[in-house]
Amino acid sequence: MRLVLIVLLLIACGRAGAQDRILGVAPQAHELAPLQACLSKAITDAKPSSDDAALAIAQTACADEAATARLKMIDANARHSGSTPPSYGDPVKAIDGAILVTRTNAYWDFTGHRPRFCEEIQNAADVCPKPCTTWAGSQPDFKTSFDQCVADCRKQKQKSCSDQ
Repeated sequence: MRLVLIVLLLIACGRAGAQDRILGVAPQAHELAPLQACLSKAITDAKPSSDDAALAIAQTACADEAATARLKMIDANARHSGSTPPSYGDPVKAIDGAILVTRTNAYWDFTGHRPRFCEEIQNAADVCPKPCTTWAGSQPDFKTSFDQCVADCRKQKQKSCSDQ
């Protein structure tokens, strides 16, 4: 279970900076609000007996809302495609990452694991360089991409733990 949470955080850290740059997440965050509300309701209504059951619900529930949010965000990105440098990667993957983070947040909100997990992460060694190395390796300018990714990851890690 803990490994799943760490993997999800690493995915979020690795993609968070790219999502912010590609999607302009702040203007499109409202597209994810119905998905977040649906997931919260689905998990609460199901009254899962374990964290694993809650995670399974968070990963699979609200497929229609997730598909709608994905299509709206892809459409918005297509309208602004001229402003997104191609070196930022595949915007559809970033959109899928934003949906994954929304699902993870719904799980964390239900279980209350975020405070404990954030404390463990803050006490652990820096987790940002490894996923950033992987992501930056696919970019034309490794050094600049890596530095920006690590900075964004650390900022996102701090933000996600302060949003508890």
